[in-house]
Amino acid sequence: MKAYQHCAEIVGRLRRGGNISRFEGEAAQLNNLNEDGGQSAGFKNAFYEYSEEHKNQIGSQMNRIYSMSINIYRKLPEIEKAIKEVFSDSFDAEVRQPNMLIVLIHDFIIQGNKLMIGGKLSRMVKDNQDRLRALLGSAKEEDKTAHLPKYAYLRLNSLISKEEHKKYLNADEDSDSDIIDLYRSLLKDQGFKVKRVQGMNILQVKNKGQVTPISQHEIVKTSQCILQDLSSCMPVEILSNAIKLDLDLKKFRNKNKEIKIVGIDSTSSPGNKTLQLAELCHKVYAFERDPKRAGVL
Repeated sequence: MKAYQHCAEIVGRLRRGGNISRFEGEAAQLNNLNEDGGQSAGFKNAFYEYSEEHKNQIGSQMNRIYSMSINIYRKLPEIEKAIKEVFSDSFDAEVRQPNMLIVLIHDFIIQGNKLMIGGKLSRMVKDNQDRLRALLGSAKEEDKTAHLPKYAYLRLNSLISKEEHKKYLNADEDSDSDIIDLYRSLLKDQGFKVKRVQGMNILQVKNKGQVTPISQHEIVKTSQCILQDLSSCMPVEILSNAIKLDLDLKKFRNKNKEIKIVGIDSTSSPGNKTLQLAELCHKVYAFERDPKRAGVL
């Protein structure tokens, strides 16, 4: 499976760049950071360099490979320690594809997914799964949220028409405020612990302990709501309120109906704030000076 191969290459670059003690420090930092660009420079550099070199092969799998790679990166010290205990201290020399072994252990043992490839490495993982699980933890569904931040934030996607939201929710409410409340009720009914951020069309959803991570929910996959960290939402929220409260601007726009607001996002990758700005403006110009980060847009 190509996603496995790409992840194994990225893991290899990360492992060649440091040792276990370094990974332990960086992984600990990563567990306390949010989803929206809080990763350490070491991981970002390795990922963007690799994705730029292999962009033609990665294609539409970019987001999946990023997600798999960073989750492996967070667990790397534990996986390496488990491999040495179960297999050998010198597994890098004895195993033909040691980085692929790390990827397979993470996907099968920690994530609880079905392995998508066969061969010697897959048999090694399956034959030793009990010992690996004893060292790395159970692959129960509840454990899939253990590495996530405590809370995730969902922003109502206003680029989708109200009619589409109403059809999805099977409701007649017209205002954004009413629609986000309906999404809150929907998630509550499905067992999520969720509340609305005061004064905003944003929901705070508890990540940890959920049977299914909110990132896998249909309202996220279909872009009814956008998964975006709260701090990342704030610049556009502040700008929106400033426009609403600027009486001079309001008078000017009332006299000049043809005047439209144009937005500029000068550091636009990965693109969440750009989309949020597009909800506010007639037109948005997005710029990204780093060619590697631009590939994520």
